[in-house]
Amino acid sequence: MKLSHKLCGAALVAAAGVALAVPNTTNALEHAHQGNAYIEFTRDSSRETDVTQITKPTDSTGSKATDIDPTDVQPTNPGDFGIIFVTPLNFGQHEIMNGTVTEDYFAAPFTGNANAADEWSSPNFVKFRDDRQTLDHKYKLSVQMISPFTGTVDGGTHTLNGATITYNNLNLASVDNPAHYPTTPQFETNITIADGLEKQLAYTNVEATKGIGVYELCFGDDTTADTSVKFHLPSDELAYTSAYQAVVEWTMETVN
Repeated sequence: MKLSHKLCGAALVAAAGVALAVPNTTNALEHAHQGNAYIEFTRDSSRETDVTQITKPTDSTGSKATDIDPTDVQPTNPGDFGIIFVTPLNFGQHEIMNGTVTEDYFAAPFTGNANAADEWSSPNFVKFRDDRQTLDHKYKLSVQMISPFTGTVDGGTHTLNGATITYNNLNLASVDNPAHYPTTPQFETNITIADGLEKQLAYTNVEATKGIGVYELCFGDDTTADTSVKFHLPSDELAYTSAYQAVVEWTMETVN
């Protein structure tokens, strides 16, 4: 798997406020002449090829989607608005007694370019984009477990009923123009998902003229990456010798 990663761990810098001059209300000149002014902007074509690069948060270079391990969820190009990539969550392998899970387990940090000379590690993250040509850039990100943790036992399917995933220590990272960074990002805490629960709100961009560009919503930083995404199974539920897998879905939506 060949990746270079540009993500989390860097705090966003709040943009300084800009004072606006109040127009002078004195009478207009007796003689005036009007002229025209022109300007044109076009799309940066490099953005279309770079959007599916998965780079370490805060890094500026990265690998293409084709370099990602095919066993992982592939990056997608959502166009001007949407989610590009979600890191898979690896809660590890654990020994238990009598099928009883007596402790919580945490997802390991995400590894890019595994086993390569340029291997890197970062907090788990969701990479997303808002490059819409609109005056209102308010949006939100939500998460839902759309398929429970299931494995194979005695040749049949076994589900870990009541299993939950909880996200904490949310922060944003980006290498795009700092002038567009949100100044008041709204992060939720203890975001818990489980089979049968509705979508849970994780992050809201509440500023119409901020949050523009490509960002990573990160879970933890360099010191908390390995304790920010938690798996829990009630002690009265049985787990067997099997590899269990759930499906998590992130959604990005506009906010009115």
